[in-house]
Amino acid sequence: MDFALTEDQKMLRDMIQRFSEDQLQASAVADDKLGCLNSSTVVKLRELGLLGLADDGGDLGFAAVDEFRHP
Repeated sequence: MDFALTEDQKMLRDMIQRFSEDQLQASAVADDKLGCLNSSTVVKLRELGLLGLADDGGDLGFAAVDEFRHP
């Protein structure tokens, strides 16, 4: 069984990594203190197609793609 990432998966991983380093890292401490993402981050996640809705025990909330953390 081949567990290597496809080229599409590698591109997605790299895009998410760049976004995290460029956009999320700068506001991570403030967002953690507030306990939420700022609205501009949510807009950027949506524009990249990384934002969806998740059902958390009957409560709908936002969920970002979190599958490709490590290159």
